[in-house]
Amino acid sequence: MIVPTYNRQRLLRLTLESLTRQSLPTDRFEVLVADDGSSDGTRGSAPQAPRVVVPAMSS
Repeated sequence: MIVPTYNRQRLLRLTLESLTRQSLPTDRFEVLVADDGSSDGTRGSAPQAPRVVVPAMSS
């Protein structure tokens, strides 16, 4: 699953929490967070969730 985001720290955290509560086991899916250079700490929310990948983006 790909989750695009920009300056949506709270919404991203809620989204990732919801994904971990679904009936599909977390080892059956992976989440790719596409952060477009957020300045509100959005990137810091993602690594706390299991099976989440946040690729490094260069400016």
